[in-house]
Amino acid sequence: MALEFLKKTAKKKNKSKREPKPQRSNPVFTAIAITISATFVAMIAMVSMELAILTGGFTAVAYIILLDSTQRRNWENKTDYNISALHNRQEDTAKELARQADEIVNIREKVMNTSQSVNWQNFVAQQNDEPIELTVKAKQSKVNNPVAKKPGPKTARQLFAEEEEAQASAAENEGPDMDTESFPVARPQELVAALTNNFSNDDPYAARTNLTEMVIKDLVQSAVRDGRVDIFVQPIVRLPQRKTRFYEIYARIGAKPGVYLPATRYMQQAREENLGENIDHLLLVHCLKIIKKSENVKKAAPFFINVTQTTLKNTAYMKELLGFLARNRALASRLIFEIPQADFESLSMPVLQIIDGIGKLGCAFSLDHMRQEEPDIALLQKYKIRFVKLDSAWLLREMATDRQFNDMVRMKKKLEANGIGVIAEKIESEHTVKELLDYDINYGQGFLFGKPDLPGAYRRQRAA
Repeated sequence: MALEFLKKTAKKKNKSKREPKPQRSNPVFTAIAITISATFVAMIAMVSMELAILTGGFTAVAYIILLDSTQRRNWENKTDYNISALHNRQEDTAKELARQADEIVNIREKVMNTSQSVNWQNFVAQQNDEPIELTVKAKQSKVNNPVAKKPGPKTARQLFAEEEEAQASAAENEGPDMDTESFPVARPQELVAALTNNFSNDDPYAARTNLTEMVIKDLVQSAVRDGRVDIFVQPIVRLPQRKTRFYEIYARIGAKPGVYLPATRYMQQAREENLGENIDHLLLVHCLKIIKKSENVKKAAPFFINVTQTTLKNTAYMKELLGFLARNRALASRLIFEIPQADFESLSMPVLQIIDGIGKLGCAFSLDHMRQEEPDIALLQKYKIRFVKLDSAWLLREMATDRQFNDMVRMKKKLEANGIGVIAEKIESEHTVKELLDYDINYGQGFLFGKPDLPGAYRRQRAA
């Protein structure tokens, strides 16, 4: 196919630009010139033999120079033609390869649609016709059952297949939402459950029931196996206006209708069962779906997404994520990966190189649980650390004396001067906000501004 294409294009090129013919001297003209020169030399010989020899020598030299000039011009013309032809063939080859790549993508899409399996590629290709592919190889734990073997955790392909099947009809009729902080509407049953279960803290079981470790472990295994990890978001606001600038996205595991397990209740069991990477993967899948749905929204808020140390050290997964983001930079610009400071400091050089590559694609990073009063600014800038989070109670405690206050304010100004924002987290009272504003803190996060909740709940509040 490519050869036929190149032959056709070569014929078209030859019609418009043919190979230059070499310039050759006319034999008749050459004979006449030699005859005239010989006659002229003979006539001069009658006067002086020395003069005749000198004239004949000059004539021979002139003829040699003219012949060399003609040959050189022929060589230059032929070289120019060959270079131009080679360049045209390269362009034609590149166009043909691009065309064949498009045909391969179309064939793959038809095959995927026929088998009703949707993967990372279909997720974005549905809306922008760009091929995207990412194969996630997260570790999957073995769940032993003496009665029957349970199926393994659902892959990204299976997860998207289920989600697209549920949203296909609604997506055709929905127009773009122009709200600056919009999210896809949560399912009605989820909203009802969320509105009827308001808890005083992040642990929904604090005052209700005590779950055993075995029950939690079974809930985690079932959720990962069936891809039933629920997504919660919490706003990060700009102070003092309290206008939402970012959202942090969390994974929650449903225990029963309207009741969800926070990360503090299940992460230990997830690590023991080697399910942390699966949860991170499902969280990232949902986050990318939310970003994709709001890509046409003006000034859409970026998302903070927590990444565990195990996932960061899985170089195979991170390299595939790097390749995926390289093909989807529009998504990358709204992703902020959050890493605990202790985990960041323990990362090996290969992982840091991957983080550096992800940062160059447009993603930013945030350090959580920051406890360092003299951070390495150059290191933070090198790996695209754009935010640091400080516990509000720790921050106020570290500013108790005038000297501590001056040191902390100096650190804050130094960070902000180098493009690194400071976020005070776990703000739960107006008194804490007033104290933080005295220290000119620009960003805040906590229950006072909004608890982690279903995305649709925040959209509902804004509409009201």
